[in-house]
Amino acid sequence: MVTRPDKESSSQTTGADDSDSIAPFVHRKIVVLHENQTVYQAARAMCENNIGCVVVVDEHGHMTGILTDRDVACGLATINQSLETPISTFMSKGLIKADETAKVSDVIDLMKKHGIRRVPIIKRLHKVEKCVGLVTLDDLLASNRISADDVAAITKSQIRRRERRTLKIPGLGKPDETAAYGRFLDKIAEKTRLNHDAAETLLNSVLSLVVRRLNFTVAGRLIDLLPKRLQDQLLDLPAGPDLFITPDLIRESVTSSFDVSPKEAADMIANLWQAISESIDPFQLDMVTEQFPDEIRILLAPLSPGVNARERMGSQEISPTPELQ
Repeated sequence: MVTRPDKESSSQTTGADDSDSIAPFVHRKIVVLHENQTVYQAARAMCENNIGCVVVVDEHGHMTGILTDRDVACGLATINQSLETPISTFMSKGLIKADETAKVSDVIDLMKKHGIRRVPIIKRLHKVEKCVGLVTLDDLLASNRISADDVAAITKSQIRRRERRTLKIPGLGKPDETAAYGRFLDKIAEKTRLNHDAAETLLNSVLSLVVRRLNFTVAGRLIDLLPKRLQDQLLDLPAGPDLFITPDLIRESVTSSFDVSPKEAADMIANLWQAISESIDPFQLDMVTEQFPDEIRILLAPLSPGVNARERMGSQEISPTPELQ
C-alpha cells in the first residue's frame, strides 16, 4: 500500500521554520508492505511506483525493516531463493530511523554511523511508530545540504556495512580476498599484455585518478564493485570531484610511468578498463559508468575486439620505471 501523511502530520512538519529541518527533504509517498508478502510483490511495487525501497511492517503495523532494490538483486544472486520468498528473508533489519522532529544534521549523523542512504521518518501514534516518509542521501546531495566529507564518510561506512552483511548470508563463507584479487589482476595482465607488477601499477595509477575525478557518490558505487583489496585504498582517497584531473593528466601519468607514447598510453588505459569490465558485474558497471563525466567515459571506452595495447607496441613486456615501483 502507498501511504501519504495525514493532514495533522503535514501541518506539523511543514510549519517548522528551523533551517536545519528535515521537512523539505521527506518523501511523503512511500510503499508499505507486510513482512510475509513476497519479494516478487515488493519488486513489482518498486517498479510501478518508480522507487528504490519499500517499508516493511508486521501484523500490528510496527515497522520491522526496509527492503531496497539492491537487497532484492543481491539476495536473489547469492541465496538460492525464489521470487515467492517472504520479504523478511531479504530485508534490512535493525531499522535505523529518525523522529519527524529530527534535524538534517541528525539524519546525516545516522547515515554516517550506520552506512545507510535512506532514513525512515517516524511519528509515534498511541505507542505505534508510523512511517510518514523517507529522507535519502540523493536528495540531500541534490539540495547541497551535505558536504563532500560527509558523503565520503557515508560511502565508506556503507561499503564496509555491506561486507559485514555478506559474511552473514547462510552458505557463504568468508571470501578469499587474495585469490579474488589475483584473478582480477590475471585478467588485467592478460588484456594489457603486461607482467603482474606492471599491471598492478597501471591499475592503481588509473583507478586512483578516475576515482578522484568522480563525484564521491559515483566513485563509491564504482569502488563497491571492485575487489576488497582495492576498496580499502581507494576509499581513503580525497573526496571528489577533482576537476583538475583530466583525460590528458591520466594519460600523462601512464606515459611517464611506462615510458610510452600518449597513443600507447590511451590504448593501455582502454585495455585496462576492458579487463575490469570483464571481471565484475557488467550490468552494475554500466549503471555506474553512465554517471561518469563524458570525457572520462570516452577515455575508458574499450577498444575494438581483438585490438590491445601490446599488439601496437610489440611483444616485449613492459615494466614500470624504477622510481615508481
